[in-house]
Amino acid sequence: MKKIILFFLFAVIVSESKTDTSFEYGFLIKHTSDPDLILSVQDTLLAYGSDQLRINASTSGGHFYIIYIDSSNEYYMLYSKNFPYAKNRNSINWPESWATLDNSKGWETFYIINSEKPQEELSRYFNYYEKASKDKVKQRLVGSIQDILDGFYPKSRDLASFSSTLEKPIVGGVSLRGDDDLLTQFHLTHNCKSNDGVAVKRIVLDKTNSIKNK
Repeated sequence: MKKIILFFLFAVIVSESKTDTSFEYGFLIKHTSDPDLILSVQDTLLAYGSDQLRINASTSGGHFYIIYIDSSNEYYMLYSKNFPYAKNRNSINWPESWATLDNSKGWETFYIINSEKPQEELSRYFNYYEKASKDKVKQRLVGSIQDILDGFYPKSRDLASFSSTLEKPIVGGVSLRGDDDLLTQFHLTHNCKSNDGVAVKRIVLDKTNSIKNK
């Protein structure tokens, strides 16, 4: 009987000590045709050349990554940083101002990841990829990187199930006050849930009909 009780207490302690890697984020877009209006993207958005992009996030801690795949299927690790777990939340803003989209056509994919443990294999493959000079080598590494990204969540599950809209947009962890619902470049608009020590959000920009806005 004592063994059963001890096992139960150990299971409860392990369960309660499991680290929460969920994070709040704002994936923000400004269309050149209407630069005063900031849009928040949850999953997919039609985008154009010269539109501007900014990613905000807030987490209590973890290993945080932003990965970008351009329309030519080139892979980039835009952001990688370890945040110690603390009472005060950590803020991520990439870039510090805004990034401008080029005029290439196609699909552009972003992965926002927060992990309880460092993604050493993912970082290692990116390091090899950045140094690779032969296309065949890069393609093999792309396959390895994408396998890791796909492995963060069951393929049969919709990624939208891991994401939800915040009841009200927040700035740096503080709820907005007043009647002005317009977004600013600092807003967080959605929450990404943790699953087995990793929280992953994938966002796709559809630039298949991309033209430079006037």
